[in-house]
Amino acid sequence: MDLAADKVNEFQKLADASQVPTVMNSVHALAGLVAYWSKDYEKAIGDLKLADPEDQYARYYLALADGMVGKNQEARDLYAGIAKYNHNGLMYALVRPSAAAKSKA
Repeated sequence: MDLAADKVNEFQKLADASQVPTVMNSVHALAGLVAYWSKDYEKAIGDLKLADPEDQYARYYLALADGMVGKNQEARDLYAGIAKYNHNGLMYALVRPSAAAKSKA
């Protein structure tokens, strides 16, 4: 994961220079995913909360991270919102079924 974190840092520097909000949202989503898979759930939560709120894939990982630190109600609320969201997209299609199941658990 060190290589992934290094690449995120490179992307962060480029994004900081551009100051384009959508790019900044993408940096936070990517950093959050790397943190999640590195089991740094608090960092993942911090970054994923700064990602694009319309990015349901990032929101799904935010819900997973919330669940890992014991924020179960927040996680269920996120899962329910993801399941109700209506969007055509591959990344959304990858997380919607799981989010729908987890929102009922």
